[in-house]
Amino acid sequence: MSNLLDKIRQQRNQGKGDPTSSSTSSAGVLTKAHTSTALTPPSPKLAVIDVEELRLRHHRQPTRQDDAGAERERIHQRYQTQGEVAASRAKGRFALLLDATASMDSLIDDARNALRGIFREAKDRAGSKTLEIKVFAFRQYGDSEVVASSPCTGDLAVLTGYLEQVRAWGGDGLSAIEQPMQYVLESGDFDAVILAGDVRSHTAEEVHRKAPAGSRPCDEMARQLGREGKPLYTFVVPTTDAEYTGETIRDFARLAELARGQSAILDGSRAVRDMAVAVVLKHLGGRAAVEQYLLDHGSRMSTGTRQFTQGLLALEHRP
Repeated sequence: MSNLLDKIRQQRNQGKGDPTSSSTSSAGVLTKAHTSTALTPPSPKLAVIDVEELRLRHHRQPTRQDDAGAERERIHQRYQTQGEVAASRAKGRFALLLDATASMDSLIDDARNALRGIFREAKDRAGSKTLEIKVFAFRQYGDSEVVASSPCTGDLAVLTGYLEQVRAWGGDGLSAIEQPMQYVLESGDFDAVILAGDVRSHTAEEVHRKAPAGSRPCDEMARQLGREGKPLYTFVVPTTDAEYTGETIRDFARLAELARGQSAILDGSRAVRDMAVAVVLKHLGGRAAVEQYLLDHGSRMSTGTRQFTQGLLALEHRP
């Protein structure tokens, strides 16, 4: 009997000494205890950041006043550091391509307001003094003025003054998107391109038939922009013709994808402004600047604008 008791005590002592050994459940059945093992982290996946998640992340409630100060300092340091690094790597030069045919008066007005927002937000959030924008107004092949442009400048008054002189006119056919895009590629001086209009680009056959000799189709140029790390962002102005707009949505989405950018449908007068501001902040201030802009203004954004801005956080090009 004493030998049997010694064996029982020995088994109990072994069970206590090894936290990963089997243990006896209340029902008398042996069950394997859970062990802690190091897991290989999964490969990172792109995720859309929700506005409320950002709000919680940036506005966690510390338990003490000292913690609150430390939290504010942490956010400030992260924002400033990322912004400085991004601004040092970006030239801050952007091309804004606007369809200036007859139906685009409201787009031109919205673009003028967008420029004011871009310069204000870039100054406040990215700290960049090198921001320059060149505005292109394009129409149709065969028009007396197929494409015109402003200087590439950081002077807001010059840019808004130029747009005040632009008048929307022209026919109902496809617009000559290819012409300003070709200029952007040949100049090589831009970090990103923003295109806004209500019609699709020309096919290769249409370019060959309508455009000047040496012109290239947009999909070919979009691929080159992507290879050179100069993303294209496309904004669709919806029309009353659902089929017509559907063609433009598909075409603009394809061009943006080829150029490693993003596409969206303009769903309100503030959409151009908010989306363009987010694009510029992405390239001048990095992810932190976009997150902060989304945190500050996401609650008043339209659904489409908010989704576009969230999507910028998932893009992997620099910065």
